[in-house]
Parts: sequence; structure tokens; C-alpha cells
Amino acid sequence: MSFDTERFITDIETRRALWDMSCEDYANRDLKRMMWEEIIEIFSNEKLTITEKNELGKSLQKRWKNIRDSFLRELRRVKGAKSGAAAKRKSPYVYFQNLMFLKDTVEPNTTESNLNDTENIVPPSPESVSQGQPRSKKKKEENNFKKEDLVSVLKESINSRIQRESILEDDNDRLFMLSLVKDFKKIPESAKLTTKMEIINLIHRAQSAKHGPSHYEPMTRHSQPTYPRSSHDSFTKLS
Repeated sequence: MSFDTERFITDIETRRALWDMSCEDYANRDLKRMMWEEIIEIFSNEKLTITEKNELGKSLQKRWKNIRDSFLRELRRVKGAKSGAAAKRKSPYVYFQNLMFLKDTVEPNTTESNLNDTENIVPPSPESVSQGQPRSKKKKEENNFKKEDLVSVLKESINSRIQRESILEDDNDRLFMLSLVKDFKKIPESAKLTTKMEIINLIHRAQSAKHGPSHYEPMTRHSQPTYPRSSHDSFTKLS
């Protein structure tokens, strides 16, 4: 199947951002990429894979570059013929009239290397066409969502920590028990179990004092804790 060059030129002409450097959207690479993707869809078929469509995109951009360069050379020849610097050719470039919309955007002395700057956009996979928004905008939005999530998590963590610290500061009993940890660690391992049991027994006696005659005898400054020789002695004493 032959390539419809005239239709291709018309499709390019209707998308000014691809060729008119005076156009406000000429510098918008995302818009230009989307336009190329539209042209790829026009000249491709449903059977093409994503990789094949990417290759077609490169081929179409190369074809447009060659067509435009041919127009520029023909424009130089015509200008030269009018000034008497070159002989008039009998067979002008076949698409010269189709490309006259480029005439006001280029000068005859414009070099082809300068025009090449407009063809540096390689279309990505056509998936972005169906997504309906430029990649850079979507990526920016994703990054914003990630930043917002991170800030939210940090705020939640900080508030939770402040709340825990506030509870600890208001709980004098907890603070008192925590203050004993350092001294408790100094107790020999062989006596720790007995000490724990005596503490539990002491707490139990103190709690029982609320409901009946008190057998609770608080420790005075002259009293000394007695540690049994073994845990077996402690169980015997308690029983």
C-alpha cells in the first residue's frame, strides 16, 4: 500500500505547533508529542504492536524532515532563479505548492540543521494518548500525591508521639515505676524472681487495705528487705 504523502502533509499543516516557530505552543513538547501520536494513529493499523508503532513514529518524523528539507531546497532554487543566480528547472518539487504554508516560517538562507531542532521529539508508546494527559503532568501529580502522603504520615506520627508523651507525663504511677528500673537492674539475678514476688505481694496487701482491716505494714527507714537464699524458700514462706 502506497503512502499518502499529500494527506500526511495536510495532517501536519493542521497541527501548527509541529512546524510554526511563531506559534505559542511550539515550545510545548508535551503537546507536540501528543500531536505526533495522533498522526501515528492515523497512519497505523490496529494490528501494530506498541514497538511497531514507535518505529512508525520515528519513520514518520524522518519522512517529514525529508519533505520539509526538499521544500527548503526548492524555495532556495526559486529565489535564486528570480535573482538570476540559478537556472530555472523544468520539474519543480512535486509537493512544493502543498508546502507553501511553510513559506512564511522559513527563510531561503535557513539551514537544514536549524530545522532539525524541531524533530527531536520521539513519540513514546501510544498508551499516553488514551490516558488523555501529558506524561510530565501525570508524573508531577503522582509526585505531589506521594509528598502529601508522606507529610500526612509524618504529622500523624508526630501527633501520636506527642499524645503518648503527654499521657506519660500525667501518669505519676508509671513514672515512679519507671524510676525504679535502674535500681532493679542492680539486684543480683538470683534474687530478682524473689524480689518481683515480694513486690507483687506488697501491692496485693496495699490493695486489700481498702476493703478491710489493714495488715499492711509499710517499710520504715529502719526495716531492711530480706532476700531468701533461693526461690524455693520464697515459695515455702508464701505458702
